[in-house]
Amino acid sequence: GSTVTLTNTTVPNTGFGSVASFSSGGPRDQDSALKPEVAAPGVSVASAGMGTGAGPSVMSGTSMATPMTSGSAALVIEAHPDWSPSQVKAALIDTSNDTTKIDGYNVRLAGAGVVQADQAVATLAMATTADGLDTLSYGYDPAGGAWAAAKSFTLHNTGSSDVTYDLSQEANGSQWGSTLAISPTSVTVQIGR
Repeated sequence: GSTVTLTNTTVPNTGFGSVASFSSGGPRDQDSALKPEVAAPGVSVASAGMGTGAGPSVMSGTSMATPMTSGSAALVIEAHPDWSPSQVKAALIDTSNDTTKIDGYNVRLAGAGVVQADQAVATLAMATTADGLDTLSYGYDPAGGAWAAAKSFTLHNTGSSDVTYDLSQEANGSQWGSTLAISPTSVTVQIGR
């Protein structure tokens, strides 16, 4: 028998496009794998709070970014229940490619970019790696001389038509004299591969 009135309000969030100053950056210890693989909104996020009265709880960090990422993964699983965990992870990484949403983007702090749940759900193709990282991490070398390594990945197509990829690289930051070659530069993945 009670009446509740809800009104919208604007909550300023000037740091929304930035990586939190206290965020850890990769690469990961031991094997120098890329971490984090993706970024998610996690700076000054207003959410429902306990003990806050009528106000929101405003938090930053993993407490906010993790639910955004895991919720996105849950949506991908709901849309594609037959996908493996590696395919779900790869779909999230592969579609998190809008680095323009991150001020001062750095791959060491934000991985592939901001999680895009709608694109991850809609994608029908992804790239996975045999080591389960689903990224091409080359490990650590103390630069004692010339060094070379080759990495491979598998392209999957769960759609109803062939998909053609044009493969290229984009550097972020200094490459410290390193070079990367991709071969082949174009690949067509047939249905169901």
